[in-house]
Amino acid sequence: MDWFLFSVVGEMIKAEAPAIDKGAYPGDVGSRKMNPTALKHIIGTSDERNVDTEIPARNKKLAEQAVAAGYGKNSYSSVIEALKKGGA
Repeated sequence: MDWFLFSVVGEMIKAEAPAIDKGAYPGDVGSRKMNPTALKHIIGTSDERNVDTEIPARNKKLAEQAVAAGYGKNSYSSVIEALKKGGA
């Protein structure tokens, strides 16, 4: 799993850093508003398969907080705003 953090997550963070620095999170590819529904399905399927749901449940909570904070039309990286404001 260590390879995943550096090669995938690390690259995603590098790619999103300029948008995060600007506070610009266009939702043209996907929005936060659809994330809670997708995560609900992931949690349900994981639970049915006896797979730990802690991480997807936490991500769902973050997605819901970002939507509630007005970032529903923005991209996934807007979740940083919920984290910065202590909402998480």
